[in-house]
Amino acid sequence: MARGARTARGRSGGSQPGWSERVRRRRPALPPRDACRRTPAHARGGPGAARRADARPTGPAGRGQIPRTARRVGPAAAPRWFARRQGVVLPSLREPARVCPAIAVVPRQPRSPAGHHTVMLKNVPEGAAGIGASADRVTVAYTYGFPLTAGGVEAHVLSLVDHGDSSRFRWLVIGDAGEEFRRLASRRGVPIVPWRGPRWPGDIAAAARLLGIVRRNRVGLLHAHSPRGLVQAAVAGRLARIPVVATVHLPVQFLIRGHGATARFKLAAYRLLDRALVRRLVPRTIFVASSVCRESVSRGLVLAERARVVRNGVELARFRGPHDRGEARRALGIPEAAVVACFVGRLETQKGIDTLVEAFATLPVEALDLYLLVAGDGSLRSGLEEAVRGGGRNDRVRFLSFRKDVEKVLGASDIFVLPSRFEAMPIALIEAMAAGLPSVVTDVGDNAEIVGDAGLGLVVPPGDVGALARGIDALARAAETRRDMGVRAREAARRYSAEVAAHDVERVYAEVLGKGGDGSARLP
Repeated sequence: MARGARTARGRSGGSQPGWSERVRRRRPALPPRDACRRTPAHARGGPGAARRADARPTGPAGRGQIPRTARRVGPAAAPRWFARRQGVVLPSLREPARVCPAIAVVPRQPRSPAGHHTVMLKNVPEGAAGIGASADRVTVAYTYGFPLTAGGVEAHVLSLVDHGDSSRFRWLVIGDAGEEFRRLASRRGVPIVPWRGPRWPGDIAAAARLLGIVRRNRVGLLHAHSPRGLVQAAVAGRLARIPVVATVHLPVQFLIRGHGATARFKLAAYRLLDRALVRRLVPRTIFVASSVCRESVSRGLVLAERARVVRNGVELARFRGPHDRGEARRALGIPEAAVVACFVGRLETQKGIDTLVEAFATLPVEALDLYLLVAGDGSLRSGLEEAVRGGGRNDRVRFLSFRKDVEKVLGASDIFVLPSRFEAMPIALIEAMAAGLPSVVTDVGDNAEIVGDAGLGLVVPPGDVGALARGIDALARAAETRRDMGVRAREAARRYSAEVAAHDVERVYAEVLGKGGDGSARLP
């Protein structure tokens, strides 16, 4: 007997079909060759319509049907060899890419924690496919791992845009922006692309999202302004083959909240990734404070030959302009002959504003005719106002909230106080120097190097209420000393202009673009 006959009868030798025959009968019939051809684009009835219509191959009823699992997940999820056998029309892998419109290309991003989704688009020259397509200018994208509000980092970024060379660069902000920053960026014509920052230092999904934004917008250089997100920027820059520049505004240990095991793990993870990835993938790291630069180099977080120090800059003309001191004091309800100390900054633990309120409560304010102006807002405001009312100094302290006219507040003051617990290079200190005010600052960051060495004010230990009170008392009693320190401070502020800072940053851009950029990212 033939082998096929034995197989057809099966082991029992009866007339029932064997296993191979049953499999052959269940196998779907192959459709004609034309059924596997791709449907033309003009004949499709909508996205996915052609695939749904052609998913069922021709043939006898009940045969050639797609298995239930394939129908459940959709034809596009089936393997290509299976699709060819079943006659499923799949999109071609070599389909030409869509042409980008002549505006900033904004990819769809997950909902950000702060809920900010408004994107400002900026028109580009006609014929350019995206904001970075022009060959004569490089698109510089600023990234920030925290929400952009109205702090020192935000002021620094906007200053780089205001004083940057628009003939060589165009700018883009990638991050979660608040209402105030969106308004300021829109006024300058800078587009904002929402980006949900990383949840932990090794967040690969955040790096993939950032890489998509970089490629869609044809970014030529990434400039990260926070340790949170720096690892993602370094990875995205390497995969996109564009240079990455990092600016360190504060050391990473000051950005991690808490003191338990979780905080220590995060700090160790940041430093490990800095040594393993950032130090290798980031060609230049800018430090706004020389003390932070020395610490980072000594810890091995950055190579000395890749480190640059570019201190923050401010608009000097804004604070040197003529201000009516008497009118500003009358608007605040302060006598003309009084001595006024002021604080400008966020009402958070970092700034040490609680120490200042406690020190002010110990001063003989009536004998000194002393007032305190607090310009800023934050989570500690309600507690501070309650402490002032409880101490009976409510008539001597003014909480001014967030002020856009900081120059008028400084112009109405005699002493600037910055009792920070940690800093690098505070912009508020430079603004006070430009306004010609002597300062009482804590010995953190570069404060002692800027103020104490040049005789522009007094330096006290951080968190020392008594020393801070004595410093304010000493300057409040010495009008001539205040005047001399103010003159020297105004002269020293010339080294910290916004124009100089922007020029120094663009010199760093030229270094990395001249060495590591591709043809489209090189400076002309």
